[in-house]
Amino acid sequence: MRLSGGGSRGSAVVRKRGGKTKLAAETQINKDAVAFTLASWNLDGISNDGLFPVQRAAKAAGVLLETQQGKLPHPDVIALQEVTQDTIRVIEKRFKAGGYVDTEQESVPPWPYSGYFTKCYVRRDSPWRCTAASRVPFRTSMMTRDLLTLSLSGPLGLSARVATAHLESTASQQEERLRQFNAATQAVTGAPAPPLCVLIGDLNIGTKDQVCLRATARQAAFCTLPSP
Repeated sequence: MRLSGGGSRGSAVVRKRGGKTKLAAETQINKDAVAFTLASWNLDGISNDGLFPVQRAAKAAGVLLETQQGKLPHPDVIALQEVTQDTIRVIEKRFKAGGYVDTEQESVPPWPYSGYFTKCYVRRDSPWRCTAASRVPFRTSMMTRDLLTLSLSGPLGLSARVATAHLESTASQQEERLRQFNAATQAVTGAPAPPLCVLIGDLNIGTKDQVCLRATARQAAFCTLPSP
């Protein structure tokens, strides 16, 4: 993403690797714009289809931390879904070596979860700094899903709020998933809202969900991508 401290139009690109959802928009910006780059990856932490979870996590970390050959900088913020007790160790080791810091004091969430959880990391040399992080459970979730929200301060006095979630899965849980989506968007854009508010993660939003969101005046742009 790119922001401007002078109120000019900016561009935004949200990438997602290893999952289904990509949000993207581009406009022209001025030369004083500030870059803000995010990446999101569902590690598929409990599946043994193909690579084992620890191998898959290590490979995902390698891709996220690889040199971009001048095309894109390493992301300022990386959001992960389906992190497990087993994969958190390799993730922490690789991300620490790659110059990233955990946005939370605890590696693992303090309350029970159904096998996996979300995490967020901020690049140590990024001009964006995480000033606060909070994790709130979706109380009606049958899958112990939650919302991890970051407050960030950036250059030129800019600020941002970034939230990540892995919303309720399966078609039968559409009502709960949309309830979580509405709660997440309200939380990330709630007053006092900073100039930039981003919800990123594995939202599990399908075509039928989009129809329901449009019917409730929730506007969102989604497109489906093949897994790498």
